[in-house]
Amino acid sequence: MQTILQSQLRGTATELGRFLTAQLPSIGGESWWSSHVVNQLTYGQQGQIRTRGIESLGGLDLAALLRVFDRNWAELSHTAKLPNEVRTHAKEVSDLRHSMAHHASEGTEIPITDGYRHLDTIERFLMAIGANQSAIDAVRESKQATLIQMASVMAAPLSAQPEVVQEPAKKEEPVQVASEKIAASHIPAPKKEAKAQPATRTQKRFAVGSFQLIGPGESMATEIASFDGRSVAATAIPWTATGPDGHEFLIHVVLMDEDGEGEFGQVFCESRLSSPGVWDDIVRRLRIGIRRLSDGQLTMDLRIAVRENGERAAKRIVPLAEIDTLIGLDTSAILLGLGANAIGSRAELTGETNRTRNWPSVTFAADDIVTPAAAFVLTTLLTTLKD
Repeated sequence: MQTILQSQLRGTATELGRFLTAQLPSIGGESWWSSHVVNQLTYGQQGQIRTRGIESLGGLDLAALLRVFDRNWAELSHTAKLPNEVRTHAKEVSDLRHSMAHHASEGTEIPITDGYRHLDTIERFLMAIGANQSAIDAVRESKQATLIQMASVMAAPLSAQPEVVQEPAKKEEPVQVASEKIAASHIPAPKKEAKAQPATRTQKRFAVGSFQLIGPGESMATEIASFDGRSVAATAIPWTATGPDGHEFLIHVVLMDEDGEGEFGQVFCESRLSSPGVWDDIVRRLRIGIRRLSDGQLTMDLRIAVRENGERAAKRIVPLAEIDTLIGLDTSAILLGLGANAIGSRAELTGETNRTRNWPSVTFAADDIVTPAAAFVLTTLLTTLKD
């Protein structure tokens, strides 16, 4: 069921992109891209635009397109004459993305009855936005195939399997299929569905010492636990970090969807992928917080990860010069070269005077999603790799 739904969601992204491309320029005028697209996205999604050099709606993923659709609903519903139920369908499509991610993480399947309902919602949404007939027909074929599967499940006998009686082998005769009665014969057999191909998106490579930072991957709607214990809606942007001796990690830059100063996101290792089991001690631990400053910039501390006396990795504050000595690299030069605004102590960058004023930190633009990932590689992966 997941494969069918993923295929239809890709088709939905294409059709929604076409719809928004036809509508938004007339609504927003010459500045429609910045005012009605970029400014309506989360900081994480804006970072995707900057990093990938996206200049059209066709380059956005479904999550970003659905957000653009929802944030421009008042004008779109008026100009395209969309009833309120279409907005509900769009929200249900967004919920489907979240549900599929949840099932994927748990290794479970979406129930077929739920899948049929999701396909029906997708069909209604596509019809409302004037999608190509071929896209609508594709959803209807998937619904039809799902309906047949549901019917076969319901018709399956619940009693115990009959005893198998061994009979002498007989010469096979041609099977006369035409003479048999087929339940639900009014429903044509579904077309054989081609194997779904993964969506191709441009990813870049950034050298960070002996590691290659590859990404960003497709953003995902999620929730994170803030450092003060709240559960906050956020956008996760995945990066893959590949290093020496087959080391490979999945890094998540997670930016909160809510505005305001203070904690704004986190960076952490989501999976050690093909790396040795000793790296389990950093997975979903050693989170580095991202804060938003009053001038709109983002900042994060450069706290290193170390393993001491055979214990699991822990974070430690050391001067910037010691970080450079430990990893044998110029941390400032690397981060500035990747787009960071400044590197220094908290006192130098933000004017802090409390006990954390000497902590080394980096500041970067709100749509810069390369710097936090690179900083994590430098201060967590490279420093721990040295142990």
